[in-house]
Formats: sequence, structure tokens, C-alpha cells
Amino acid sequence: MPRRPFIGFERNDFSAFDEEKQKDPTSNDERKIVWKKMRVLQSCLDRELERRGFPLGGKVSQYWINYTKRRVTGLWVAYTDIKPYYIVCQLNCGIYRDGVFAGIEINQRARDNLNRVSDFINNNKDESLSYFRNLDPRYRRIGYANWVWEGEVSGADLDDVLEALESEYGWFDLGEWYPKTEDVVVSAGLITRVARIFEVLFPLYLVFTGRAPVGSRKIDKLLRAGDIREKEITRREKELASEVGTLSEEEINEIITSIDKRNESEDIYRYSRETKTYRRNPVLSSALKLRYKDKCQICDNTFKIDRGFFCDTHHLKPLRAGGTDTSDNILVLCPNHHRIFDRSRTEIISKSISEIIVRTAGQILNIHS
Repeated sequence: MPRRPFIGFERNDFSAFDEEKQKDPTSNDERKIVWKKMRVLQSCLDRELERRGFPLGGKVSQYWINYTKRRVTGLWVAYTDIKPYYIVCQLNCGIYRDGVFAGIEINQRARDNLNRVSDFINNNKDESLSYFRNLDPRYRRIGYANWVWEGEVSGADLDDVLEALESEYGWFDLGEWYPKTEDVVVSAGLITRVARIFEVLFPLYLVFTGRAPVGSRKIDKLLRAGDIREKEITRREKELASEVGTLSEEEINEIITSIDKRNESEDIYRYSRETKTYRRNPVLSSALKLRYKDKCQICDNTFKIDRGFFCDTHHLKPLRAGGTDTSDNILVLCPNHHRIFDRSRTEIISKSISEIIVRTAGQILNIHS
């Protein structure tokens, strides 16, 4: 049975968290309705993020309780693989009595994360502001504890945030805030809005959690493609492979090295019911073709087609024979030499950083690395 599509909240859903209603036991039923809607939102948001190539697994938190008054004040979908997720950095979509927030939240108790936030903002003022300015100017919000800006933010404002990070207690927020009076809160378009916010802020989330430096958003997405093993991983990798052509030469080399490290250590096949299937990473293949400019490493030939030029990639030692899906085991070949390798037994005579010498089809071939 297909999962229900998210059709949006209603404005009266937010009244489930009003303090006056907390005294009425029947208000629990209203909060349960909002909880169920959040579960549907999470499911739809998960699918949208997967479609965009983001392997983020969401979870709906427990109610957020104001411990001074023992009142339920909201709940949220948290995206993080660090536990316990409610006291660290997370990508968050939360619904509260005043509206909806989507973006990065970091608890003050997660000092390491806050230190990274402070260091990055101090050393990258312009870049920090650029991420903020990529958010919708009508709704973007940055703040910490009692400090909140809604609208334009300057470098001086960031300095105030840094000062608050050192002295105040609470949450650091960076994202978009939608008051409950806005149509966006009650529309199905909330899913795509939140997914876009996460896409804009994901590089910062990586920095703030200490997992990766901020770099090209495209390369961040490509490097994540092989980190999960799901039914549709091959389809997503094929979609992402088309983006390799937009990277610089330095980024292409970086992505080849990263995939090499990952593929050296993981199983490159998966079992189906009857057969063993070997998974090849098309992102790595596309990157290698760009490295060699679609020219055969043996004869230096290429083939012109309507969309540019064309060459194949070939595993020197087949995956079924224990070869790895890494750049040192992959050749960029013209279709002619590719067929020769496919239909002939290949013997590696010598292998160095600059050259590989093989014997195949009764001839010795020099392959330029």
C-alpha cells in the first residue's frame, strides 16, 4: 500500500501546544493528530531528500517539553546520525505553537559543535553570510538564546552571535521560520521548501558536526552517493554521475580518491535471490573519463557523438575475480580496445604509477596511467 501524501497542516493544529490547552486532558488527542501529521511529513520529506541524492534518515522526536512548566511546546523531525540527537547538531523541521522552523539547530551543551561554528564564522564571514542569504529573505532567521535576527544580517551581527555562543545557554538556529499565519505552513509545498533549506545548509551541517570541510555542494552530494546501501543506490549513482562534468579538475581528482578509499574497504557486490551482482560506481567511471578527456589510454583515440566524445571504462582485473572498483583497476578505453579486453585473456606484465604493460590477444600493450 503506498504511503499517504503529505497534504499540509491546518492552522488550528498549532493550538494543540497552547498553554491554556495544556490544562485540558482532551488536548492530548489534538497533539496526537499533529504527531501523526508529522510522521507523514517525515515520510514524504525522506523520499524528497532521497530523490535529491541526500541519504538522510529522519526520525520524529518526542514532544519538546518545557520543564519549568511541564508543558508540551512542540515536536520536530530530526536528521542526524549522532546520538543522542536532541543535544547535538541536527537538521531540523519543527512545529511549535507559533509556527514552523526548518534549518540547523545546535544545543549549547554540544561544545565541540559550537566551537566549530564559532571558528568557521570567525574565519569565513563572507561564506557564512552567503549561505544565510541563499535562504528565503522573507523567512530566514539566525539566532542564539535571546538573540534573533529575521531579515538581513551583517558581519557585525555574526560577531554578536559568536559572543552569545560563548556566554548564553540555549539553541543556535540557522534556517527559515514560518509563522503559523503564513500559507506555507499549511501547504503541501512545505516538503519541497524544507528539502531545499536542507540542501542549502547541508555543507554547513557537515562542518558544524566535524565530518567534512565545506566545499562544492555538488561534490558533497556525489561523495555521499556510495555511503548507503539501499535498493535504489544504483539508480541514484547513475543520476549523480551526470553531475561530474560540472566539477573542476581538482574536484574530479578528489572524488576519485574518495571513492577509491571507500571501495577498497567495502563489499562491491550484493546478493539477490539467485545471483550475485557486482556494483560499479558510475560516478567514478564518469570522473575517470573526464580525467583522460574521453581518450583511450592505449591508442589515444576517442569517438565524437552528438553530446560530445565517448569512451568506455573497463576493469583490468574483473570484479568477479576479486578486482576492486577503484581507479588503479579501471582503464579508459576506446570501444575497439574494450572489446579486445572483454574477449581475451589478459596478463599484467608490469604495473607502475606511470605505465601498465599487459599481454592480451597475443600482443603486448602499453597503457599510460
